[in-house]
Amino acid sequence: MRSSAWMPAFAVIVTIAGLASGQPPSPRESADPAADTSSASLIDAPVICIEEDPRACERWWAGCDYLLWWIKPQPIAAPIVAVNDLGNAPILGAPGTRILFGNQDQNMGSFSGVRPVLGCWLGADQTIGIEATGFWLGQQSQSFNFASSGATPAAAFPVISPVTGVPFTVPINGPAGGSITITSESQLWGAEVNGILSGFRCGIWEMEFLGGFRHVSLHERFDLANPFRFAPGAGDDAFDLFECTNRFYGGQLGTRVGLRRNRLSADLSAKVALGSNHQEVNILGSDTSVVGGVPTVTTPGGPFTSTSNIGRTTRDPFAVIPEVAFKAGFAVTNYLRATVGYDFLYWNQVVRPGSQIDSRVLPIGNPTGIPALFNRTDFWVHGVSFGIELRY
Repeated sequence: MRSSAWMPAFAVIVTIAGLASGQPPSPRESADPAADTSSASLIDAPVICIEEDPRACERWWAGCDYLLWWIKPQPIAAPIVAVNDLGNAPILGAPGTRILFGNQDQNMGSFSGVRPVLGCWLGADQTIGIEATGFWLGQQSQSFNFASSGATPAAAFPVISPVTGVPFTVPINGPAGGSITITSESQLWGAEVNGILSGFRCGIWEMEFLGGFRHVSLHERFDLANPFRFAPGAGDDAFDLFECTNRFYGGQLGTRVGLRRNRLSADLSAKVALGSNHQEVNILGSDTSVVGGVPTVTTPGGPFTSTSNIGRTTRDPFAVIPEVAFKAGFAVTNYLRATVGYDFLYWNQVVRPGSQIDSRVLPIGNPTGIPALFNRTDFWVHGVSFGIELRY
């Protein structure tokens, strides 16, 4: 009885187990390892969003800018050419005396130039790099001319006697005429090489630190030529030259902040260089007698030079050159970018020709005992740039 009583129950249990064993396996019970792996990755792997950055593959860059810059006008501290509107001798301070040239700054106009750049990252992580660049401005000149076929209108050099301190004049044109031609020339160039250390890159912003070596050179000259004629074919040809050279060599530190958004970019950099500025002042002057239209005897000294200030003087003071630059760009292609920018460079002390002219002279060719000046002034240059840049 008892055996026959639990037999139906056992049959029910066996039937349910058989039905269960006939069901398809669940995904987690699948015997296919590939299926398990695929399912697990779809369910358990984190979601990562990667924004494609074209800068990640950049290792080299090269470019060239066209520069349109202006330099600080050259100071002409002394009065060079004067006339008297009342017909009297153009003595400084006298009624009717008017300065035609000098006693003011001379604007050298705009300078055109180029600025190449070449740089690279030293590793794929773009942490350390190197960049070399330089600029060159074409020589710019300005001229002043005065000529007369006779003694009138009368023009003169308004000078001061170093003995008495009394103003007097040295005539520019004589009874048979004369002329004066003044030419000022300026040229500026420089070069630098910097190591680059990447500071950070966060979204559209990036920051880099710069450190390296810088050279800047400024060369200027002031020429004065004065043919003076007592009679046709007879007189004096006077000549003065004031030439100044500044060569800066020093170390440099700076930083550069950049912004990149789609095709647009902007960079702001600030640098300061500290070092030695080799300064040279070279003064020459002569007066050549002309007889029958033929040059004869030449003596040292011109209108503003004499044996006491003719020669070369050099000094090497400490100098500082800070620079600020801004550049905006537009990516024409993935590798080519067009840019426009603005630069400002300051030089705390330089020698310039117009600052070395001394009015304390005696008539042409005579010694004065007045030594050469070595006046210094500050200097700046600024302007715009238009360029192209290749990155790959």
